[in-house]
Amino acid sequence: MSLIEEALRKIEEQHKRTQVGASKEKIRKKNKGKFLIWPIISFLTMSILLYFYLTSSPSGRENYMPRVESSDKKEMNSVEPTTMKNTEPSKNVLNIVSPPKTVNTPSGVFEPAEVRESIVMQYKRALLNHDLMGAYRIALQSIDSIKSVDLIPLLDELKKIDAEKEIIELTSLLEDRRKMSPGIYIIMGKMYEEKGEIYKALEEYKKYSWAGGNEPRIYAKIGSLYDKLGEEENAIKFYREYLKRADDLKLKEAVRRRLVYLESQ
Repeated sequence: MSLIEEALRKIEEQHKRTQVGASKEKIRKKNKGKFLIWPIISFLTMSILLYFYLTSSPSGRENYMPRVESSDKKEMNSVEPTTMKNTEPSKNVLNIVSPPKTVNTPSGVFEPAEVRESIVMQYKRALLNHDLMGAYRIALQSIDSIKSVDLIPLLDELKKIDAEKEIIELTSLLEDRRKMSPGIYIIMGKMYEEKGEIYKALEEYKKYSWAGGNEPRIYAKIGSLYDKLGEEENAIKFYREYLKRADDLKLKEAVRRRLVYLESQ
């Protein structure tokens, strides 16, 4: 393993640790919020129950309902039913039932937000339970309901079990809808690289940059793959591009040394 590959491997491991730490922190904050909200819900529930108890008790009704004199009762009884006006219910805001929230999906179909949230919950539950094929089927059937960023963990796990057919099927749907997240191209590139299909891997890594990915190490990765193929001109080109954006000292030094050697040939 070259110095460049070793530095790239260490950066990738550090990146994974950062992602795992961020996920754990997110879960911790979410659980903390749950613990804080329960006392508030309990207090509001007790207040509502107390209010209904006071207003529904006989003493409460006596306080809120006016007394009707007997003479008024006689007058009310003397009114003929035909003389009473038919009154329509007031057309205020409270009488209008608002339609459910909808979301305009990329396919142009209006989907209720509640349905989309339910689909996302089912997908994440399957992923959490390591039911990869279940999560895959949900994603395949409801590709417009799940964000492409949320599909990265599934695609990464599918890559580990060599589920190339499933990965290509999902990514093809995402590309058709122009929903590809830059991080998905990294997974595709790694998949092809591990299978020895270097030119396909290079194509995916390049798409990452074209899609707006901002990881400088990808330029070093592309340069190292061209270096392996013996295409020194392309390797030099991408090594130079990395040095313009370099953010890791060890990788920067390894790339600089290799570039000096190649340019001296």
